[in-house]
Amino acid sequence: MLAQGLRRDSVSGASAEEIAHFAAEQGVTQVPAAVDEVLRLIGRQPGLWFDGAEFGVLSGIDDAVKRHVITRSVVGVEHGIRDLAGILVLSARQGYVYHILDGADLGHDDPPVWEIVEGASSRSWPTTSAWLSDMEPLVESLRRDLERYELNGWERPTWGDDILPRTAKGLPSEHPGERVRNITETAYSAGLRRSSVKGASEDEIDRFGAEQGVQNIPTAVREILRSVGREPGYWMFPMKFGTAGIDSESKRTVVAALRGMKHDLIDPEGTLLLAAYPDQTYYVIDGADLLQDDPPVWTIGIAGPAKRVRKEWASTTSWFEAMAPDIPRARRSLARFEDQGRPIPAWADFLEPEK
Repeated sequence: MLAQGLRRDSVSGASAEEIAHFAAEQGVTQVPAAVDEVLRLIGRQPGLWFDGAEFGVLSGIDDAVKRHVITRSVVGVEHGIRDLAGILVLSARQGYVYHILDGADLGHDDPPVWEIVEGASSRSWPTTSAWLSDMEPLVESLRRDLERYELNGWERPTWGDDILPRTAKGLPSEHPGERVRNITETAYSAGLRRSSVKGASEDEIDRFGAEQGVQNIPTAVREILRSVGREPGYWMFPMKFGTAGIDSESKRTVVAALRGMKHDLIDPEGTLLLAAYPDQTYYVIDGADLLQDDPPVWTIGIAGPAKRVRKEWASTTSWFEAMAPDIPRARRSLARFEDQGRPIPAWADFLEPEK
């Protein structure tokens, strides 16, 4: 989250003594390693983590809260908790949604986490790590919320100061080709199916530029297209992207839209279009920046409340990293589809099966 733009000083961790006291308040003497690490990282001041919920060593979660869960919240709820009396309550939301550890699992390093909705339902995450990942604040979504506040002239929310602007992160890389390759390999390691992605040839990349009237393709863009430019698979899904997705008509659309908009682009006619949600949002490089190896990327919204032109990323490689598929989240979504008996989406073919 810090890498995505959560302000570092918006969170703070708890000490070993505070963690031990938090557990002792619930009659627990053993804290699993994963839980201990979570509390050491964000347990004193979680910031946007668990926003709207009580969480951490200063939350006030104690034996009284634990007794409430045991005597009231789980009543009438089907669950698989084996040692209810020994549970450790991790968070509480509005007095009726609780995240807890089964007392029988406290000896495990990375145990499952249960969610109990009082008198209604239960579900669980297979590990504490998976639970924490699901709880992470969605920084990009929050940035879009902040933009809506700005557009509508609303008072800026207090949590807005916890989010860094995109241009504050991701400065240009001295070795953009290497950085692009590292980003793609990270996605494959996470479970993106390698065979679902195909890179473009040099001739295809040159035609990609020529279609847009652009002679120079920045090093970072060329490496992105070499890596995922012909068949991007889950990368940029479901946007138009790559040598088969972006063409001269797409470029004409965005240039025509720019003529009727206020912006700070130096050379709008010479922009290089990278990706698009047609008739909504376009990602471009200013024509004046095309001689840079790793130039900034602009977002152009041409419809509705998102209509604006804004420099969003300080470099193309940071934009590419922001567009990387979130494989763990996608797998959790698939698991929910399967649990609910819903049809498996076509994009599931872009992922390797979990081992």
